[in-house]
Formats: sequence, C-alpha cells, structure tokens
Amino acid sequence: MGADIVFHSTTKYINGHSDIVGGVLVTKDQSLGEELAWWANCIGITGSAFDSFLALRGLKTLPLRIKQHQENAEQVAEFLKNHSAIDALYFPGLKEHPGHDIAKKQQVVLVLC
Repeated sequence: MGADIVFHSTTKYINGHSDIVGGVLVTKDQSLGEELAWWANCIGITGSAFDSFLALRGLKTLPLRIKQHQENAEQVAEFLKNHSAIDALYFPGLKEHPGHDIAKKQQVVLVLC
C-alpha cells in the first residue's frame, strides 16, 4: 500500500506462543533493507537462531489462527448486532456496515496453507 517500511511484531501473531520477543522490518527498497540490517547487526539487536526457529514454528500455524480469529469476530459481531444492550455496533466485517466494501478490499486475509 505504498509504505517504505512495515514493522511486524513476532511476539504475538507471528509467533503465536509468546515465547519470544521480537519484530521484523520489511522494506520496499532493498538498499534501505540492507542498511537497516547493517545497523541491526552493528548495534546487536538481531534475534538469536533459536528465536528465529521459534518464530518460524509459529508462522506455520498463522493462517489457521487468523482464520479462527476472523470466525470468532464474526460470531461475536452477529451476536452483538441484535442484542438489546447494544445501541450501535461498528464492525466493518458486517455486510450492512457502510465501510464494508472498503474493508473487504483493504483487510484481505491471506491463507498460506
């Protein structure tokens, strides 16, 4: 979507087990990525080989976990939209939400299985 640098936390969604603390930077420009990699190595903020192994282990189950997150969110939204204690529900996953079409284009879930 045009970003020069994107940061992802490997601690929660990527890893899925909360047994590492880390992150990853993804760059649009290879030379910027190489410069950031140099600085990360130079100042010692790179993860260990075992941390990388744990992140890759969690990455294998990411599509299944994201799919389950989506299904759970839809079920909760369906329950809440007609609940008497709820005055308004703002969830673009619902087809009747005014921003549903935009959300559908922007919030694509990739299934890597």
